[in-house]
Amino acid sequence: MRYQFLRGLKGVGPAIIVATVVLGPGSILTSSKVGSEFGLTALFFVLLASILMIGMVVLSTHLGLVYENSLCEELTEHIGRGASVFIGAVLFLVVALFQSSNNITVIAGIEPLFESECDDSVLGPTVLRALILISVNGFVIVCLYPMGHVYSLIERAMKVLMLVMVLAFVFNFLIVLLKPRGYVPMAGSNNQDLIPLLAMIGTTFSIGGAF
Repeated sequence: MRYQFLRGLKGVGPAIIVATVVLGPGSILTSSKVGSEFGLTALFFVLLASILMIGMVVLSTHLGLVYENSLCEELTEHIGRGASVFIGAVLFLVVALFQSSNNITVIAGIEPLFESECDDSVLGPTVLRALILISVNGFVIVCLYPMGHVYSLIERAMKVLMLVMVLAFVFNFLIVLLKPRGYVPMAGSNNQDLIPLLAMIGTTFSIGGAF
């Protein structure tokens, strides 16, 4: 029984990696903004998007097990290369837009650390942001391609970071829900912008991620 439990727990690893596809810096930024503006009223949209994403991941998993080739190759065989190239281009654009939101969040998190130095130097905000993006994305590219042996370490680190993010979300949710003594909530914005809400739904229900 214990062996089966540990074996099942080990099988959760790939699921965590899939979850990191949709739970990234962009998700944290949009979720925080939606939470401050909508409160718990937006929880329904999170649950609905999560259920839809679970169904899409299960469907994609079954397709991956049933078909011998990749999904793009199967699309080429069944509906033609032109349609397959179009679908691949759309998926590439979707993933690129997701990565742009992650880049924006990386800048928002790192830029304040250098604001004081930037004010007294020749570096303007545009140059600083460009350096941050080049450094972070360059480091990721080096880890994934030239240093392929580091990938297993990065995978383990992603699992730990994923666990930390989930625990942070649960902790914040309990604090807001229980309102312990001494807790003073920050005043949210009265302007309920729908764009962050749509972005949060999109980062949770990601067909590109499931694909």
